[in-house]
Amino acid sequence: MTSSAVPAYRRMSVEQRRSQLLAAAVDLFGHRRPDDVSVDDVAVAAGVSRPLVYRYFPGGKQQLYEAAVQGAAEELTARFAVPSEGPPTQRLSDALDRYLAYVDEHDAAYGALLRGGRGSLSPSCLPWR
Repeated sequence: MTSSAVPAYRRMSVEQRRSQLLAAAVDLFGHRRPDDVSVDDVAVAAGVSRPLVYRYFPGGKQQLYEAAVQGAAEELTARFAVPSEGPPTQRLSDALDRYLAYVDEHDAAYGALLRGGRGSLSPSCLPWR
């Protein structure tokens, strides 16, 4: 007899669970259009139930999408913090290195940010609008 492929439920702190759900959402939104992602998709990707997703994001997909894109944008923006000391060309080079490292390390989040302008659920949810 084989066991189910569904992972066992694991207790997490509120922040850990929220981070887990956001990571699953960012990955999905980074690879698919927001309109093609459902709350059920996020629940399956995170290995949790649909009601649990709604417990953390009562506004459903819209709230989840906004939180995922906002978090990715904040992390990317933080990479551009440039020290006020040193030669300008070195500071610029360092900022570009941090930007490219973000793109390399977080391709799904970067994809979600790029997709945010086209086919998003609500253009007003983007932090730069």
